Amino acid sequence: MQQTSERPAAAAGGESARHRFDRMDRLSERERQVLEQLATGATNHAIARTLHVTEGTVKAHVGRILMKLDLESRTAAAVAGFAFLHRCPACRASEATG
Repeated sequence: MQQTSERPAAAAGGESARHRFDRMDRLSERERQVLEQLATGATNHAIARTLHVTEGTVKAHVGRILMKLDLESRTAAAVAGFAFLHRCPACRASEATG
């Protein structure tokens, strides 16, 4: 099947997992917490309650996550967060050794 999107391969998921996960270093601790919640499918309201912040603050964090990870949607962020949180142990070991 031929890809019809004009998006670059990296944005379409063609980049290496290592490259995608390297971007996670761009996130603040709080943005990582929000991303973890996004990966579970939590709503802004639920994330706000869990992290004891306003929904507006969550929306701001989500916007920065999208920008820093070069993603186009909340769903893409949730998928990236899920993949990062559930990567295989061998992948984590190779990331630690560089």
